[in-house]
Amino acid sequence: MDHSKKEGARPHPVGRSPQPHLERRAFLQALGLGATCVVAPSVVGCSTPTERRTQPTAVLAVTETTAPAVTTDDSVTYQVTRPIAVPLTARPSSDLLGPRVKPYARGLWFTPADLRLQLSYVISNLADADVLVELMLDTWNEFVYYAPTVTISEEEGLAADRSTIDRLIRVPAKSRVVGSVSFDDFERAAMALAIMIDPLRPNDFHLVDPQTNLKESPLAKPFLPTAIDGITGFDLSMRINGKAKVVLEATLELEDRTGNLLVTGPDSESPNRNKQSMGRQPLVPRILAPPV
Repeated sequence: MDHSKKEGARPHPVGRSPQPHLERRAFLQALGLGATCVVAPSVVGCSTPTERRTQPTAVLAVTETTAPAVTTDDSVTYQVTRPIAVPLTARPSSDLLGPRVKPYARGLWFTPADLRLQLSYVISNLADADVLVELMLDTWNEFVYYAPTVTISEEEGLAADRSTIDRLIRVPAKSRVVGSVSFDDFERAAMALAIMIDPLRPNDFHLVDPQTNLKESPLAKPFLPTAIDGITGFDLSMRINGKAKVVLEATLELEDRTGNLLVTGPDSESPNRNKQSMGRQPLVPRILAPPV
């Protein structure tokens, strides 16, 4: 699979510094002052609070009025897609870059340990028949945006590669299914993206396969960087074969362990917008450059 990438300058806050041991007096002061810097005899410490935030719920729907994404002689496929960008602050200046780690062209701004993501979702089937829903997340970071390839042939019909996070979910008639894409799932996706940057990497099919242990696979492990770039957003998609009446509600939960990665004002003020992803037509096979 082809994979384009764009490289440029980039910032640091990687990880949290270990907190020094506080004597009892300083420890009690810290309890009283919360996230305020504490000054005690022979020790100076300043704790950074973890910021937890829940984004507004994103809604996707396939109904009677939804236009087909792909039509073949024997099937009709519907897909709805919405890009979701993490509301990040402006990237720090180059003088705050950390050390460069291969295969990245510059130091990392943050890692999955600094900014954790989790997606909770509810899929509601409003029709009188069961439906098979494919839930897909195509993730991006500052270096690369992954989009699966889709092919249509007379012999096999529609054949689509697996997304970075890809689940087939059967939703019974007139009912709903509740689930989540966990912190660990997003961390694994970040690891897969990190390996994809290397031009000598193994086949991307192997990397996005959830059965592949990226830390132990002899094909993936040699290409796993010693530091992983954090995810800055993803395309959220729902794909269904045949007519359906389905609504997807998804809520992104963010955990900023540095306390300074997320915008403090409206999310619309965030400069993190993947313009290559926004407006992309469903099922178009492309590997796009990373977001600006």
